[in-house]
Amino acid sequence: MNFFEHQAIARRNTKLLILFYVLAVVSIIVLVYLALVFCVFLMASSQSGQSSYYAQRVPQIVWWSPEMFTAVAVSVLVLIAIGTLYKIATLSGGGAVVAALLGGVRVQPNTQDPDERKLLNVVEEMAIASGTSVPPVYILPLEYGINAFAAGFSTQDAVIGVTKGAMKILNRDELQGVIAHEFSHIMNGDMRLNLRLMGVLHGILVLALLGQGLLRSMGATRYRSSSRGGGGAIAFAFLMGLSLVVIGYVGVFFGRLIKSAVARQREFLADASAVQFTRIPDGLAGALKKIGGLMDGSRISHPKAEQLSHFYFANGLNKTHVDIMATHPPLPERIKKLDPGFDGTYPKVKALEVEYKVPVYNEGKFLYSGDKKKPARQDFQPSQMTPDKITQQVGRVNTAHLVYAAALLGEMPDVVLDNARDPVGARAVIYALLIDRKNPEVAQKQKNYLFANGNYHVYQTVLKILDAVANLDITKRLPIVEMALPAIREISDVQYAMFRKNIEILIMADEKIEDFEFALKEVVFHHLDAAFGKMKPPETKVSNLRYAWQACVELLSFLACVGCEDPRKAELVFRDALKILGGDRPAQFLTREMIRHDRLEEHLDLLATASPEIKEKFIQAAATAVQHDGVVTPEEADIVRAFADVLNCPIPPFINEPAQEEGATAS
Repeated sequence: MNFFEHQAIARRNTKLLILFYVLAVVSIIVLVYLALVFCVFLMASSQSGQSSYYAQRVPQIVWWSPEMFTAVAVSVLVLIAIGTLYKIATLSGGGAVVAALLGGVRVQPNTQDPDERKLLNVVEEMAIASGTSVPPVYILPLEYGINAFAAGFSTQDAVIGVTKGAMKILNRDELQGVIAHEFSHIMNGDMRLNLRLMGVLHGILVLALLGQGLLRSMGATRYRSSSRGGGGAIAFAFLMGLSLVVIGYVGVFFGRLIKSAVARQREFLADASAVQFTRIPDGLAGALKKIGGLMDGSRISHPKAEQLSHFYFANGLNKTHVDIMATHPPLPERIKKLDPGFDGTYPKVKALEVEYKVPVYNEGKFLYSGDKKKPARQDFQPSQMTPDKITQQVGRVNTAHLVYAAALLGEMPDVVLDNARDPVGARAVIYALLIDRKNPEVAQKQKNYLFANGNYHVYQTVLKILDAVANLDITKRLPIVEMALPAIREISDVQYAMFRKNIEILIMADEKIEDFEFALKEVVFHHLDAAFGKMKPPETKVSNLRYAWQACVELLSFLACVGCEDPRKAELVFRDALKILGGDRPAQFLTREMIRHDRLEEHLDLLATASPEIKEKFIQAAATAVQHDGVVTPEEADIVRAFADVLNCPIPPFINEPAQEEGATAS
């Protein structure tokens, strides 16, 4: 099953969720109506027992009243809609909101704490290996169990959350297995479904909360109302409050069953993906075994833990016992799939008493980029990649990518790497990448502009790191951009507006847009505009290729020109790429001179809303355009990966994998 099939399944699960939601709402309306009918009957019976007139007339239950049913239906729909919309609006901020709900504390990208540094290094390596921007990382400082989560609507607003217990207790291989598991959720579209599920269940829970409010209000009014002869009203309110609590939690019960059914299978898939990423089953299995041997297990103690139970790496509500509504498979079952020889015995683990040690570099082991030692760069370079292979790699990471990412970080100049993790330095890194290397006059013009209009400290940092950035290998440019994004998220809205403006002006200093400049701009704005609330929600979603045909034509024209200077050859490449899309619609090839970058930006935004099937076809067509001569150059790789990033279809680095790689890493 490839990335696009996962995305399609996620969409189908969303439709299934809507169906169950409608059925649950209809059931709740009927139950509330029946409860109201019964309460009215009991109240009438009570009055008949107190009155001599009514004593001669025994009330009968009237099961059907169109007026009452309509009133109940409207009231319930309004309450559920308010609850659901309120929760969805609350969660619109993405993964950071989820982390805040659990008391998460953001780990600063330039942290010097050894445990936090170890965690961030693992996340950075996984992000570079998977072709995504580095997500913000949060620690749950009051949670001593071993657990983690990924949350967000897409790679733009995704975050990784890790409990303090997981960060402190797990060794690097185990932590890498857990983070790989969470990255699988990020890339397979599981996070969006989790957030929608949370909003839906809250709408149903509102009825239970309303019922609890009615019951609590009884204590304040009971004596006063009964002394005035209001016992019937009190009894009615009490019965309705109790009914709403019961009905509300019946809805939640079925909601939990839905949540369990959707989540359990995805956890097995994420476990399998994590092993595929790292090729170290003992790492992930070791983390699960430590959960079984730890007193706190994987428990999340926060009061709102239950709302987010389907987000976690492991069951956050109990330890290991079987629960038919658990959102995760039983712990022994998960471990046995990774370690068939597991005998059910868990290691004894003392909470938070693990001494931090820097891993030693050994041949065949993963490299630790946080150490000052510089490992030798693996001989992986962008080269021969078929269109099918490029498409299959979307959202799929293997061991070679992780080793490549760790080695790339390990040989990155310290001055560049350290600054990329700092809010001031990260902006300087982006500016330095845009300073013209070929034309000294343009470069001086750009520096003068930054001196006059930029932050003084950022400008000074640009001068400090300019030579190191200029000497970066081309394959390091896009990864360092993605690494700088978490630190830039820390700046203010005003600072970001200036940063964004400065990027535009630096790019246009020579009155033209280079291919890498365009790729950098698309990646930076795609992720940071969403973080700073400057990205407008899409007005429409593309489900038919004809609505995105012109967008594909212009984007493929651009990609064909990236690798072909000769317009005639570029048009032939364009025609070959267009065949992948299918159809017989007219298509005019655009030369370099005819292409407008602002239109390309609009087209990418449009395709970002397309269905997985359309995205898959476009990615394959794009790969065909850049692979026309059998070789994907680093420049072509940057453009394709930047486009895929904007479409939320991350592509790992293009590398040549040695034939023995699979066997070597699996051993």
